[in-house]
Amino acid sequence: MKEKRISFGQGKGSLTHNNREFVADNVDVFRTPDNITFVCQPIGEAYGEGKQAIARWRAAEVEVLNKICLEHGIKPLVPEKARGTLEIPEYKEKRRQADELALQNAQVEAELGEKREILKVVKEKTAKLTEIDGIETGKTVFGGKVTVSQEDWQNVTDLAKKEVATKKQTKKLRKERDEAVRERDELKAKLSAVSSELATYKKKEEDARYFSREKMKKEATRISREDELSRELKKAKAFISACGLSADYQQFRYNSTTRKNVLE
Repeated sequence: MKEKRISFGQGKGSLTHNNREFVADNVDVFRTPDNITFVCQPIGEAYGEGKQAIARWRAAEVEVLNKICLEHGIKPLVPEKARGTLEIPEYKEKRRQADELALQNAQVEAELGEKREILKVVKEKTAKLTEIDGIETGKTVFGGKVTVSQEDWQNVTDLAKKEVATKKQTKKLRKERDEAVRERDELKAKLSAVSSELATYKKKEEDARYFSREKMKKEATRISREDELSRELKKAKAFISACGLSADYQQFRYNSTTRKNVLE
């Protein structure tokens, strides 16, 4: 008789036994969900080896980077203290100015919003005049004078008063509108200047923020070259002194300086 085990692929479903028609005798159906949960557990969490390997790799990487920095005469910083070491008083002052410009920009935007509301109200105010051309009049026997009834005269008088008041109101509203437009243009110009200054500062800040490895390498090379030249100069001076040529060397330097001054 052929013995059937867990690994025997009979029936539909996967080998993890989560959906099978056949269940072997040595399989506990009540513990099957636990087995499935264990299979789905991340291997790094199950064995704990992934974190240790990553920690060893990071330590080796830091060691190599520190060695490179020491070769170029750069003192490596502690990783926890490396962030924020590039902040200098000048950077902090520029950061403060940028915050002030941002605050002024917000204030200008708020003022422009208020002016827009005022202009909207002024635009909605229109004068509604009644046409008086339809009033019928007649000539009298005393000449070309026009006569109207008392009711029509009262209507004409009221319309004339309304027209005068409307013209005054329109003139006042136009003056307020012109003043609002002038203030709006001034605020736009100020906002444009502030935005331009802010954009210029942001560009300078972005350029100064990035301290590339190439710049660090060039600076380290320059410092190393200056140190090497300084050591060579000290050796040359020591050799001249040992040979008893210090006086001749001083005279040579004096003659060279004098000749240079004469040529200039």
